[in-house]
Amino acid sequence: MSRVPKKKSRRGRIIQAFAWLILAIILYRFVYRDIKLSSFINELSSISEMRSILLFSISVLLMPLNWLLESKKWQSSLRGIVRLTTAKAFLYVFQGISLGIVSPGRIGEYGGRVIYLPKESQVSGALGVFRCSLAQNLMNIGIGIWGFLILSPTLNGFADINDVLIYAFGSAVLIAIFVAYIQLPWLVGKLVRISLVKKWIPSQLESQTNRLTFEANIRIVIFSLLRYAVYAAQYIIILLAFGIEIQPIQYLAGVALIFAIQSLLPLTPLLQFTIRGSIAVFVFASITQQEASLVLSSYAMWLLNLLVPAIFGVGSLLLMKVSNQ
Repeated sequence: MSRVPKKKSRRGRIIQAFAWLILAIILYRFVYRDIKLSSFINELSSISEMRSILLFSISVLLMPLNWLLESKKWQSSLRGIVRLTTAKAFLYVFQGISLGIVSPGRIGEYGGRVIYLPKESQVSGALGVFRCSLAQNLMNIGIGIWGFLILSPTLNGFADINDVLIYAFGSAVLIAIFVAYIQLPWLVGKLVRISLVKKWIPSQLESQTNRLTFEANIRIVIFSLLRYAVYAAQYIIILLAFGIEIQPIQYLAGVALIFAIQSLLPLTPLLQFTIRGSIAVFVFASITQQEASLVLSSYAMWLLNLLVPAIFGVGSLLLMKVSNQ
């Protein structure tokens, strides 16, 4: 079992510090010049009712729990491969968010998480990130399908779709994703035997996938389900904080469908910010006319669960670099 290395070369530390500083500048420019975060914060500060303040405070407290569960999920995927404490896993997840937030499909999150793992364990770490992401997307899309089924009679353009077709398509997608997840070692083993694909896959990948067990997959699925529950609860609480009052089943189905749509968009989280409000309005349009509150709620989720962790990840890394100079 490998340990996380404690030191890197001075040159490496300088290069990495410079790279993270550039990333911090990109985040600052985008947030303050392109999306005008200050105006959004002004809208949040207008919340004055004690009930709304309390609800929003609860949603803030759920943010670290959300990412703690993600950290434990990733940590469990590396069990027996690299010794990683919960605190380090939590920090590396935040650093991954820092890179993922500016990359399509959050692909940069892979590099951000594994950059400080031992070199011989980085492939395993990236594979663990993939497994965790795949399980979470399975959860998002699978539950989102049922959210769509519940809300389809109220969605514009979907009221006349045959229910049998919806259930057939939804079930087929869910089964395909689940089978692909469970059979990941088999799929990787087949891929590395294809000459055109093999040269693009690290030689260690096949041996690392042999470590995947049914029990490990079950642990990851359980953590994914717990994280989904926390994330959905956080969204519903924020909707309540902004005064959106609908039926409980509508909260659950709407949030599930929003998560599924967001999971299927191959955009950077920064670009997703600009359309999150539109997604929320589309999903809830026939249920409530509080468009401004829906947009603010979606922005608040992005702020709490992506921007704040990303800034923390960049800031903590820069502080670590300065202290090590």
